[in-house]
Amino acid sequence: MINAPPPVLDFARVLAFAILDESVQWTGRQTLFHGGKEVGPVPCLALCKNTWGNHTDILLFHCNAEWEVLGASGAPSLEKAQASAENAYRGISAKWVMLNTSEEDAREWIRHNCADMLCSFCDRIPPEIKQLVHGESAAICNYCLSQLHNQMEDNGKTTDNNPTSPGN
Repeated sequence: MINAPPPVLDFARVLAFAILDESVQWTGRQTLFHGGKEVGPVPCLALCKNTWGNHTDILLFHCNAEWEVLGASGAPSLEKAQASAENAYRGISAKWVMLNTSEEDAREWIRHNCADMLCSFCDRIPPEIKQLVHGESAAICNYCLSQLHNQMEDNGKTTDNNPTSPGN
C-alpha cells in the first residue's frame, strides 16, 4: 500500500496527489525520461507549487511509490496541470486528493526535515540560496557571507583610522 506523500517534494509544496490503481489507464501520450531511460507509467502523481519566489506555475511531479520525483512537467494553473495529467493517465481526475499544504507549513517541514541544508544565520532554505558553506557546528549561505564581508570591510575602514585600535 502506498502512503500519502510528505507535504513537500523537491522543495515544492504539495497541493494535491493521486495514487494510481487499476481504474487509471496510462495512455502513453506523454513520455518521461529519467537517467536517459524511458520511465513509462508511474504509480504516483503530485501537483505542487514552489515554496519560494513568485512562481505561479503548477508542477506535475511523476513519482515512484516512495514519492521520489522521477520527472516533472508544468502548467500555468492547477486546472491545466490536472488536464495534462488526465491526458497521460485516463481516469486520474477521480483520484486527486487535495492536500493544499500552505507555504508556512511547507517551510516548517523543510526546516524540520532538512535542518542541515539551512543557513544557521538567516534560516534561508536551499532553493533561496546559491551556496552553503558548512563548518563544524554551523552553516552560512552566500548572502550572509556577503553581508559579513561587507561589515568586516566597513569595520576595517573604521579600525584603520583609529590609532588606539589593537595592532596600531
